[in-house]
Amino acid sequence: MKNIITILNNEKSISAWRIIGKAIKTHELFFVHDKLETKRSTDTVDVTVTVYVDHEGKRGDSSFTVGRAMTEDDVVAGIAAAAERAKLVFNPFYELPEAGSYEKSLGGNLSEYDLDKSAASFADAAFAAAADDGCSLNALEVFVYRDSKRVINSRGVDKTQRLTRAAVEAIPTYTDENGSVELYEMMRFTDLDPERVTAKLSDKMREVKERAKAKAPGAGMKCGVALHPFEISGLVDELAYDLYYSNVYASANVLSVGDSLGKGEDRDRLTVTARASVP
Repeated sequence: MKNIITILNNEKSISAWRIIGKAIKTHELFFVHDKLETKRSTDTVDVTVTVYVDHEGKRGDSSFTVGRAMTEDDVVAGIAAAAERAKLVFNPFYELPEAGSYEKSLGGNLSEYDLDKSAASFADAAFAAAADDGCSLNALEVFVYRDSKRVINSRGVDKTQRLTRAAVEAIPTYTDENGSVELYEMMRFTDLDPERVTAKLSDKMREVKERAKAKAPGAGMKCGVALHPFEISGLVDELAYDLYYSNVYASANVLSVGDSLGKGEDRDRLTVTARASVP
């Protein structure tokens, strides 16, 4: 990365630059019913260079990926080509963030464990979910990731964050003489928490059986609607999307701060707080 920075600083045709380096290690398990079909591990490094060119009162940008096999001449050529592409972009001028160093490990205790052992613990916890007769996991996928991301720019920013995280994706299923009913569950973790996996999937096993036995109402009905936490998260995500600065800058937002989503005064107000890290 030092060589790339030196080349960028010597390139007179660009106004600013940014480098994002991502290193990701993963361990993944794929089950069909209770049989492990596939086990996969990866170790990848990606480096993306973005160059900015100021022209005609506007700021253009263009990015390219630096591959491991690229020589110094290849990088020089990539920067030159990106600079030419940036001249075709006419964004309103904006300044990049300036000086600041930062190195932080985020998340919970997953970083203390080997990826393969964490994945195995999550899988064991999923299959330990209490199930009635007829309930099973039709499919289970476990993903554990260890990420490191470093951002450097021409204004003195050099920040790195590390995060170990996991996802458990399951298809709880109930089968009887009338056929099968399936549900879908996705859980995300920054802590090694097998008990939570077992408890959550046990609830889903009961829910899928209840859904299989449920009958459609004979007439129309009015009732309150209960949203699961995952559904509430999705709803808030949609609302928050319009508040992201990048979307407002690109005029991609439908709503703006202060807009009302309902009619009349008899409604609840919603306060959304953005956090840098959510367990």
